[in-house]
Amino acid sequence: MKRVLPPLLAAAAFAQDIDTVVFETDRKSYRLLDQIADAEERARLAAVFQTRDPRERLRRAVRFAAGYPASGFLSVAYDIAAKSCIDLRDPACLFDNAARSLRLLPENPLLLISLAEAQRALGQGSAAAENARLGLEYLDRFAPSAGFEPKAWLALEPGLRHAAAIAVGASPPPQPGRSGGKAEYAGTSACAPCHARQHANWKSTGMARMFAPYRPENVAGDFTAPSPEPAIRPRLDNGVHSFDVAGKRYPVHFTIGSKWQQAYATRLASGRIHVFPIQYNRLAGAWVNYWKEIDPPGSTRHRAERFAEFSDATLYQRNCAPCHTSQLRAGAALPEFAEPGVNCEMCHGPSAAHVRERAAGRAVSKPASSPPVDFTRLDAPRYVAICAQCHRQSAVVRQGPRGERNYSGGSPDFVLPARLRPYLEFSRRAFYKDGRFRETTFIVEALERSSCYRKGGAHCGACHTPHPADFPANLKALRFVDEPDRMCSQCHAALTRDLRRHTRHAPDSEASRCVACHMPRIANSVGFAARSHQIDDIPDAEMTARFGAAESPNACLDCHAARGIAWVAAELKRWRAP
Repeated sequence: MKRVLPPLLAAAAFAQDIDTVVFETDRKSYRLLDQIADAEERARLAAVFQTRDPRERLRRAVRFAAGYPASGFLSVAYDIAAKSCIDLRDPACLFDNAARSLRLLPENPLLLISLAEAQRALGQGSAAAENARLGLEYLDRFAPSAGFEPKAWLALEPGLRHAAAIAVGASPPPQPGRSGGKAEYAGTSACAPCHARQHANWKSTGMARMFAPYRPENVAGDFTAPSPEPAIRPRLDNGVHSFDVAGKRYPVHFTIGSKWQQAYATRLASGRIHVFPIQYNRLAGAWVNYWKEIDPPGSTRHRAERFAEFSDATLYQRNCAPCHTSQLRAGAALPEFAEPGVNCEMCHGPSAAHVRERAAGRAVSKPASSPPVDFTRLDAPRYVAICAQCHRQSAVVRQGPRGERNYSGGSPDFVLPARLRPYLEFSRRAFYKDGRFRETTFIVEALERSSCYRKGGAHCGACHTPHPADFPANLKALRFVDEPDRMCSQCHAALTRDLRRHTRHAPDSEASRCVACHMPRIANSVGFAARSHQIDDIPDAEMTARFGAAESPNACLDCHAARGIAWVAAELKRWRAP
């Protein structure tokens, strides 16, 4: 199979790409190299792409990695080095560089399948099959890089799949087809009579209040507090909330969110809904320009003085609605949705037929995944896929034939198919240099990397419940809020029998909590550090020594910052000694 270098110099959209929706039709391009601030580092990486000779390409890639051992682009250099090693027929070189690249960016189907081919040729059947299986999984999950011309990818993909299928030892299983029938939605009110407790609990949750028409009692922000931006000022006049922006007043027509932070939107005379540039952070008790914090340079939506342009940058339908309203359909100019917030059928699926059956006294046997979905019987991939509708940052929204944006209007299989945006297409700010996710909006992507999910079948519901009875006291909707270790010990009970031996800390100490080492607080959220959901994460002294604690956070240093990484490395080595 012809070796193909990844088209990384023109890879992806340099726009709002964190905590916003990515549509299939608006993946713009930018130069990956533009993210490298150091001119010499940028030139050295560019030079790697400027030769077709595999030996020279390998030399330049290795030179880059050696010269910039703490670069955020090492996965790229090692990937190119590995592909060059294939052309040079050097398996040892391939295996070494592939391992280095995949450690930083595991989701690389082209490299995985190339590696599988080489392993198969050397008789390493088991390793080849595993890498080929992963390669096929990622081919199915991820859209091709924006740097590939469509015709080039159409020519390349069949060969990749064929090579992977041979390495696996069988043809890849066909992708499941979408079920027939028509999707009919009943609405939340139809669920309440039979599911009164769940409905009452849901009403108090953040999901029910993701988007709501303005009511003064639902406003969490302090509209008398100062604004961080001179061009915008919150106002409270006679109990009515509004914003002054660049000398003009706009009323608050909608509230967005309620738990940690609340945003506000106004509806124009045209009917278009636009989100104000500042939001109120409940933890800090202050207004923040949230978009300014999360957007890459060049973003316009955080600039209050430009709010009156009412561009797509601040349009609710474009940036927020798919995860904040239920059964959203794109109208000619305005959003159309069944209900504000996340309703029952966003998770359980279109249930009008079920309502009719129950009203007629009929109980129909059905698979767990048929609406209304029975989450107690779902496997991990399907369970996570439903949650991922709103909790996977990399999903690329593909609009349905009637404008459906977060549901399927023509099938009971209500989760719209969505391929993922390749991770290299996101701003590098979204990741630590060691490859882990920096932003909590990638929470599903992090979970899908973990062995708990991949091998153990863990899913979101193992630790969380979507409509807890104790909300809002339990804002994280934890299943065992008073026994946090139980979320892990339900599968790893043996480790709790001698906790000190496993954790090397006092059993009743914070350091002996499972999450302290395996889910450190390294993910940026709305004003606080959230726990990583790459659950089998463990302190890695080598990565921290290479990149520094700022770009490779280490759980040990959370408590032992004065000790330094050399001490951490020595302690971990001692712990692992036979």
